[in-house]
Amino acid sequence: MLSELIAFDEATFRFINQQLASPLLDSLMMFVSNRYTWAIVGLFFVLFACVRKRGTLLPLCLMMALTIGLSDFMTYQVLKPAFARNRPCRQFQDIHLVPEFCGGDHGFPSNHAANGMAVTVLLALNSNAWVAVTALLLTTLIGFSRVYLGVHFPGDVLAGFLCGALFGLISHVLIKVFSKFIDRIIRGRRLNQL
Repeated sequence: MLSELIAFDEATFRFINQQLASPLLDSLMMFVSNRYTWAIVGLFFVLFACVRKRGTLLPLCLMMALTIGLSDFMTYQVLKPAFARNRPCRQFQDIHLVPEFCGGDHGFPSNHAANGMAVTVLLALNSNAWVAVTALLLTTLIGFSRVYLGVHFPGDVLAGFLCGALFGLISHVLIKVFSKFIDRIIRGRRLNQL
């Protein structure tokens, strides 16, 4: 059963990576997969929150940053070394690697996919449906780009999505518990001042 899943994963990878390859998609997928693209989007989101002075946007930005930190740490420092599955660009010579850079040795689960899905779940639980659907579409596109670029198997991306969903949910619960705790402390101080 496991060997069949691995064979399916590799065949799906080869289809996406080799059969769909084109110069236009190379450029688009590199843009979508670039961490600086999403840093700029995040910065824009924070600036938008500051300009609009909406009380819920700035805390949500902080929540997203903490969630990405949790997701990135757990995926990169704990899960990748534990599973130690080599990236496709480390296993095969005949792939379409864009750009000519493979990344670290291990690819399971995908950090890009985990971080994107963690933020998506957090947004889904703390914003409107339009924002959640947009985040889900972008996260799916990021996951696809990682396979297209030759640095992850589809299974790496799916595992990243599952991990990210869990990390997003954990962050949401921890933040809600922590904010209730802080709120009780603030209310307690106000009562003591009266």
